[in-house]
Amino acid sequence: MFDSWGGPDGKDVVENKIVMDSNKSIKAIFISENQPPVAQDDSVETDVGTPVTIKPLTNDSDPEKQSLEIIKVGQPSHGRASIVDGETIKYVPDPAFSGTDTFTYIIADNKNLQTEAIITVTVGSSDNNAPLAEDDNVTTTADQPVVVDVLANDTDVDGDTLTLQSVTAPSNGTAVKNGDGTITYTPDNGYTGSDSFTYTVSDGELTAEATVNVTIGSGNAAPTANDDSITMDEDTTTTIDLLANDTDPEGDPISVYEINDSATMGIVINNNDGTVTFTPYTDYHGNASFAYTIVDSNNNISNSATVTVEILPVNDPPEAYDDNVNAMMNNPLTINVLENDYDAEFETLQVSISTNPVHGSVTVNPDYTITYTPDTDYTGSDQFDYIVSDGNGSDTGTVFIEVVTENAPPVAGDIVETANVYGTIWIDYEYNTSDPDGDSLTLDSFTQPTYGLVYVDEYGDLMYEAPTSPCTDSFTYTVSDPFGETATGTVTVEVSDPYNVKGTLTFPESVSYQEYTVFLDDNLDETDGYVDCFDYFVETATTEAPFRFDNVAPGTYYIYAKSGIYEGVHGQASDGTLPTSPTASVPDTGKVNFNVDMYATKELNVNGTITLPEVATGFYIVFIDTDTDSGNGQEAFIAGEYTNKDQISYSASVTPGTYYVYAMVDLDNNSEYVEAMGYYGVTPPDIPGEPNAVIPESGSVTLDILTDYIMTPASVNAVTK
Repeated sequence: MFDSWGGPDGKDVVENKIVMDSNKSIKAIFISENQPPVAQDDSVETDVGTPVTIKPLTNDSDPEKQSLEIIKVGQPSHGRASIVDGETIKYVPDPAFSGTDTFTYIIADNKNLQTEAIITVTVGSSDNNAPLAEDDNVTTTADQPVVVDVLANDTDVDGDTLTLQSVTAPSNGTAVKNGDGTITYTPDNGYTGSDSFTYTVSDGELTAEATVNVTIGSGNAAPTANDDSITMDEDTTTTIDLLANDTDPEGDPISVYEINDSATMGIVINNNDGTVTFTPYTDYHGNASFAYTIVDSNNNISNSATVTVEILPVNDPPEAYDDNVNAMMNNPLTINVLENDYDAEFETLQVSISTNPVHGSVTVNPDYTITYTPDTDYTGSDQFDYIVSDGNGSDTGTVFIEVVTENAPPVAGDIVETANVYGTIWIDYEYNTSDPDGDSLTLDSFTQPTYGLVYVDEYGDLMYEAPTSPCTDSFTYTVSDPFGETATGTVTVEVSDPYNVKGTLTFPESVSYQEYTVFLDDNLDETDGYVDCFDYFVETATTEAPFRFDNVAPGTYYIYAKSGIYEGVHGQASDGTLPTSPTASVPDTGKVNFNVDMYATKELNVNGTITLPEVATGFYIVFIDTDTDSGNGQEAFIAGEYTNKDQISYSASVTPGTYYVYAMVDLDNNSEYVEAMGYYGVTPPDIPGEPNAVIPESGSVTLDILTDYIMTPASVNAVTK
């Protein structure tokens, strides 16, 4: 038997003679194993907005000298890459992108052995990048000049100012460069059809070229598209004849040219016959709209018209979902069947019994829970059907019951969480609890930790609010099943402090209900990006507000803040002079604190007081408004809390004009409704017939409001904080 060969081999060895026992010989042909190709990484450069073709095979090779082919390219992060042919790749950078981009490509030899390499593309230069000139499309009519603002859609990645450098001559008209960067195009006398010309923009050093495409229609006038208004029901689809009220001066045939933007709160489809189909979002009722343009047979495009759709509410029946529960033998069980049922309008739901159980009885309680009582000594399965109704529609659900002889208590596991100082986290206790019988569990109680705060939020979630200093904190929680069995688990929270940059904003006067942003940056302009920002909302009246940044790299930064009418920069002089270089130095280790003095950037031209009918503690809102609907036309909104007062001061910066000025005051700090209300200029509870609070062009005005009319919940819409 021939097992192996010890003689010469390799791709040049084609035939060898092997002598075996008894001087017998055989011929053997040895073929070398094919090796994969070798792909080398490539690097290319291109200008901003300029595609580049790449031939990566020039430095790739194959050990057997087989022909190679590019079979696949990956996609870069800042552009597009595509295979032109088996040897060439085209890379197109994203508009205005400047920097380094990478993508992979795969090559294969004749035996389909493959190898991958990386192509790095450097887009733009560090000194100056060429501008980006975008093509323009304009329309005019015969013998009518048109002015084209060609620079409007052109950009420069470096922010350089662009100028119009030159214009080429069109074939069927003239193009004249104006002094303001626009071009006036005039078609040849009587010419209609298409024309084009090119122009060149410059950033002072580099240039870019683009084309202006001109469509010259006949001399007749463009059609007129008129607004449309329709009414439809919720959860239906309607067809709208857009052309029914649209016209053309010459009576030319018209058609829908374009649905200009997406519809609000729905989907619009162009049927290409002059009509569109509009479908509102599921369960939505209210107003929706979209815009469209039309075109006549001479390619004259109309103005933009708006279609307004009023979607009327239609009752959606409630949805009943089945329930699975366990009951103890000889013990009644109360079941909250509505807990997992749903009504789209959030209407109050009522419950009734549809089919009674076979092995027990059921009773609907006043709160629409159902009490099931199994037959004496019965164990096993049972079920009944119930109906849930909102008064206009209904659905049926089934309750599946397993009657057992004994109940196993639930199990509550310990939980370990992490939190940052000042932060609030959700404690997912449900994930760590279970019941051997499959009973539903409810949060029965919880203890308070040593340092933080535990509470249940408006959604029923268990929340932990961390303290302001690092610590190890803990508390317990207890869950119970429907039979009163409980289990307790422990929650441990490791609170850490990642904030190495902290500070305080100091306002020149007390502020409340102010939203502000603090920027950490290497310059004083957040529009070109920033290192980090911190958003905060001041609720209770104060002259100071905190800010903090985590894991800030060592270095020197500007820290500046903006909040409504207030601004401030760390290191700003008392006379308002801004620092010429960054002033906030962050060390390699440790934590630092900075203060920012805030300055009013607008005049507080309105001030006044709210006089209450009694000394009280509560919450107030002042509206400076163009009407008496607190949801529309607001010029200013001032809100805050007060303690043991019968008069409240307020101030604001308001655009000069004439307004209604009125206040709503919650005497008991009950956020569900407002109890006292008053309007400037009249005796409560009167409302002035016309806006009567005049804000002058200069100077300030005092607008005092008297509130002695006590309102009831039924007489005012809900106003919440």
